[in-house]
Amino acid sequence: MIASQALRFLGRPAEAEAYCLRLRSRGGLWSDEEVVEYGLALFEQEKDEEALSCLCGYPEIEQLAVLLCSLGQHEENIKTYNFASVAERPNLARWLATSHAALGNWPDAELLARVGFAGNPEDQELLSLVETALANENAGTANLSWEFVRAYAEYHGARKVLPFYEEHFSRAADAGYLLFMGERLIGWSVFEVGAPVVPLGTMRDIVDGAAFLRPAANKAFLGHRSEVRRERLGHHLKTLDSHPDRYNRALKEAIKEQNKDDKERRKIEDSLEKTREKAELQRLRHTLPANYPQMTTLSENATTAHNNERFFVYGSGRPG
Repeated sequence: MIASQALRFLGRPAEAEAYCLRLRSRGGLWSDEEVVEYGLALFEQEKDEEALSCLCGYPEIEQLAVLLCSLGQHEENIKTYNFASVAERPNLARWLATSHAALGNWPDAELLARVGFAGNPEDQELLSLVETALANENAGTANLSWEFVRAYAEYHGARKVLPFYEEHFSRAADAGYLLFMGERLIGWSVFEVGAPVVPLGTMRDIVDGAAFLRPAANKAFLGHRSEVRRERLGHHLKTLDSHPDRYNRALKEAIKEQNKDDKERRKIEDSLEKTREKAELQRLRHTLPANYPQMTTLSENATTAHNNERFFVYGSGRPG
């Protein structure tokens, strides 16, 4: 295990994973230490689901809280850790605060976020989480924290958080925001060999996801695991570039669908305009006197009589 740990500390988690697998191939059951080491190697490669299967049941490993939070298992995270856990290991505060926020437990989220922020005053995401918790406690408004958006996306899907991203994070310098949105919009299985024909909704997801990923290549990744995220972005861009036919078809269909939507929207707008005109005409009619039709007839008769009188005086003596 020392060799595997050394490989991880040197930033070579894939080699650490391979080393653990070689040990396992020799036969016999893994010790707890070996299971945890293998899980940590998977964790550092962001193979979250596989890492969780190894680390689940080892609450002394702080990475377990990260995994539970990132995979949306917030109730399990709260069951596994509590305020006493945070007192012993303050680094857990961030992840426990995120889970409480995702579940709407705003007082707990605020307190835990404050604990985390006190230990790391440079963490703007924790500060934002404190503000969000306070706003919700007071039924006010505040900028959403990115951790809250992540939790919302895990539950509702990336497309549901597009308005949140556009309003609060579209001008952020960290390419990680673009990577998160892009890779979760795209269902990457559509690029596998033998994948079925892509439905229209998936085509739009491919185009929108690529629109997030490509600009990320020109931005810096900030914070922890930045190199891993940069590598993951490169892999996604390579996948898109190696399937130009599928991407171009998706783009063509998305443009066609957008034009169709625009045409339908204009049609609806025209219909609404006609409805508004009819409503305005109806309103004007209601403002006229109740005997308006009779008044109109009397006025017309008076005008005709007056014209006839003039005709007899100045004309031939016969009405036309």
